Amino acid sequence: MQRMSCINSGEGDVMMLISHTGRTKGMVELAMLARENDATVLAITSPGSPLAREATLALTLDVSEDTDIYMPMVSRLTQLTLIDVLATGFTLRRGAKFRDNLKRVKKH
Repeated sequence: MQRMSCINSGEGDVMMLISHTGRTKGMVELAMLARENDATVLAITSPGSPLAREATLALTLDVSEDTDIYMPMVSRLTQLTLIDVLATGFTLRRGAKFRDNLKRVKKH
């Protein structure tokens, strides 16, 4: 599904790709596909990773975690925190009317 979305993306679209290591071949290929179609690629990944280099904009998180030994928990929490900050910033930038609409949605 991600591949289809990237292939069908175009100018004005933003594809967000998240990878702790940024080395996953499939993820880097998705970024390449989206960029070939003039979409903006926003990556949340490690600094200097192949995904960061392929992205239009890379928000990098330098989290030391050996993903070969155990499930990556710290990197996931860090990524979620960044996504929460982005969502909060987006909501605040949209203004009071947007926030009021969100409140009404929560009530129903």
